[in-house]
Amino acid sequence: MKNMKVVMVVMFMALFVASSAMAAVVYTTATVNRTATTANGSTQLKLTDTGSNWAGGQWFTCPTGSDDQALATALTAMSLGKNVRIGFDDTAPTVLTQIGLQL
Repeated sequence: MKNMKVVMVVMFMALFVASSAMAAVVYTTATVNRTATTANGSTQLKLTDTGSNWAGGQWFTCPTGSDDQALATALTAMSLGKNVRIGFDDTAPTVLTQIGLQL
């Protein structure tokens, strides 16, 4: 019986690790269309994928703690007419994990 418990624990851990490994960061290049601040103070960016994957654009929320830097990057891209390179977790596709100016 003890061996059965050990086997079940090992199988559960393997399943947990496998499901955690399925989440991946997706990268794409986008154009910044708009910026906004919500009532709770979070920063949102409306981006259009340069590959046309989002019809009409997609709103993304910037992570708390780095929203000032994301907003600065977005406004710089808008003022210079540049695109941004973004990353987001495929399990939470409207929350940015990375943003950078595409030179």
